[in-house]
Amino acid sequence: MKNKICMVLLLFFFFTVISYSSQEQNQIIKLSLLDKDIKEQLMIFAACREEWIIKDYDPFLCGYTVYDLDEDGMLELISHVTAGTALIAKNTFYHADTESGEINVLKQVYNENFFMLNLEGKLEFYQDTESGKKYYLSSYKGKSGIEYICADGFFYLEDGYVYNETIRSYFLYARGKDNDEYHYYDENGNEISESKWEEKYTNFFKNKEGLKSGTSWMWMYYEDAMAATEMEILFKLYDIYVQGCSD
Repeated sequence: MKNKICMVLLLFFFFTVISYSSQEQNQIIKLSLLDKDIKEQLMIFAACREEWIIKDYDPFLCGYTVYDLDEDGMLELISHVTAGTALIAKNTFYHADTESGEINVLKQVYNENFFMLNLEGKLEFYQDTESGKKYYLSSYKGKSGIEYICADGFFYLEDGYVYNETIRSYFLYARGKDNDEYHYYDENGNEISESKWEEKYTNFFKNKEGLKSGTSWMWMYYEDAMAATEMEILFKLYDIYVQGCSD
């Protein structure tokens, strides 16, 4: 079954080359130089684009990235949207199944006090020097009137799941220069002192070394994403994957 899917994808890939401009043909040639498994996964993602393109948050701008986050040979495609003043954020992770030619949504696990991370830029990668586990650090920032919510957190991949955890958070009531009110919380939502809050962040980095950032994002509105052809999406996925690998 896998060989049949590979053959169909490769035949499609070959016969579409001659129908594109010289610039597009050059990009197809570059794509053909990728590792076979990586190329196949990118092609499956492009073919299944309607399943991961975010449609429920139109007209907000949505972000997409693709990278092998845990270096197991399987690419993770992440879709992200931050709506309004960032009070709503959503991240979804996908794998491409090279056996079926379909994509699967990765199940996510959250701690009770987790804030959905705003994955809007390059993720910060850290590796535990003892366990070898890789962590991806990011943050959450939201605003409602005079209330500001900020949190630092991370996610990691293990056994096909995405685990999300909060490191610390704070609430700010911005009543004016001399009347701002801060409340600091630990990963479980318990209020703590500012010094303990600072300590939480410092402790995260113990026994961890920074790795190069390996993600690059493409940003599209729903209408533009749906108007793009399969090959256009494939080219975009190729670009952000190669850019991530080169950063």
